Amino acid sequence: MTTRSTSRPGRPTLLTPVVIEKLGQAVEAGLTRPQAAEAAGVTAGSFARWMTRGRAAQEQFDRGVAVEESEQPYGNLYRRIMQADTARQYKATVTAGAQPVLLSGEGFVVEPVEPVEVESVAAVERPAGGLWSRFRSLFARTPQTAS
Repeated sequence: MTTRSTSRPGRPTLLTPVVIEKLGQAVEAGLTRPQAAEAAGVTAGSFARWMTRGRAAQEQFDRGVAVEESEQPYGNLYRRIMQADTARQYKATVTAGAQPVLLSGEGFVVEPVEPVEVESVAAVERPAGGLWSRFRSLFARTPQTAS
């Protein structure tokens, strides 16, 4: 006679420390969350569900309530993605020439600076394939003619 395990039945989750780090690196590099999910080899829907569970686990932890062991990977993912978002925003402000002021907490404040004009990038300079291939004609540089 076989007995069924008391653990959650079904397929094991794809959420591993390696996938968490891939997702974090992709978000930090500036990819959108669906693009980051694709880069890590998971669906955007799974990533969104994991983030929802992670947010709930983090809120539970913040209230001082013990988090179930099965929910801890989702909390780890949520914290890693929030850290990646902050790092991406910080890099963007430094690249744009803003002067960030670090705070003792997890965030930073950006002092206002003059806007930096950025030249648009031609589609041929963007990665081939994917979403950009559909919009190649929209991003191609066209010569300005004098009227």
